[in-house]
Amino acid sequence: MLLYLRKNTGYLDGYWDLISGHVENGEDATAAIVREALEKAGIVINSAQLSIAHVEPRKADIFFECSNWTGTITNMEPDKCAALEFFQVHDLPAHIIDNVANVLKTIFSLS
Repeated sequence: MLLYLRKNTGYLDGYWDLISGHVENGEDATAAIVREALEKAGIVINSAQLSIAHVEPRKADIFFECSNWTGTITNMEPDKCAALEFFQVHDLPAHIIDNVANVLKTIFSLS
């Protein structure tokens, strides 16, 4: 699981989060995550290789799964991201955003 450590964002700095962002005008959710992956991690995702892993209806958040990309994972926003790291889904970091941890537990049927 690729997570990034938030810093200088004004929202839950010091906590691990998934690569994410807001959908821009005229953009659908798939295009948004493809753009965010490039902007934040320097990787190119083929939208055909994305699958919806979970939808959080209260916030209208969509969580995608992607196991293939091209490029080298690079911290493209060092002013907002202290680190990009892989974690095992059964060994997530202690300081992970609560709703992200809860969604991952749901997706992977963790207790």
